[in-house]
Amino acid sequence: MRQTRRIATKIKDYVKDNRPYSNLVKFETIGDYDYGITELYTKLDIINKHFPFTKVEGYYDASDGLELTFDTNMRITGKFDTEPFIVYLSINEKRYDIDIHPYDEMGGLDAKELDKTISAIKTEENTISIVITQEGYSVASFSIDKSRIEDARIYIVSGTQIEGKLLGVTSMGRGSYVEKSIS
Repeated sequence: MRQTRRIATKIKDYVKDNRPYSNLVKFETIGDYDYGITELYTKLDIINKHFPFTKVEGYYDASDGLELTFDTNMRITGKFDTEPFIVYLSINEKRYDIDIHPYDEMGGLDAKELDKTISAIKTEENTISIVITQEGYSVASFSIDKSRIEDARIYIVSGTQIEGKLLGVTSMGRGSYVEKSIS
């Protein structure tokens, strides 16, 4: 009697369509389609890792440019005129210039470099700064992760406050301090 074995997998795993987002991107290339689409998915996976989205749509023409719109108020647009392929990643009102296809030693996509770039943008997006200005220029600033803003308080201290010391302990003694609200 012949036995049949069942393959323990899901259909989505079999067809390699197990991404957590919907891809409605029209992809075109003059090179190897399978290789190019794999690189596109690698780029989308890196972006999704740092800025989770559920849907992306638009076009990615590997020889001309791209226009991708994400459901998270993020867009990537640009033309591929010269290398490096600098395009614009827009999140809300901010615009970042990124190399959408950094090259590795073999001439392919350097996924680690792209991941590093997108990670740095995520850090920037999740940070706010308190800035002291003079005549329109920043003379001092302090940055904090947005997730920690509820714990932050602003104080005005007489004298030079020493970091890591109790409030009011200045470089030459003790000074008074007053809390200022952040609103």
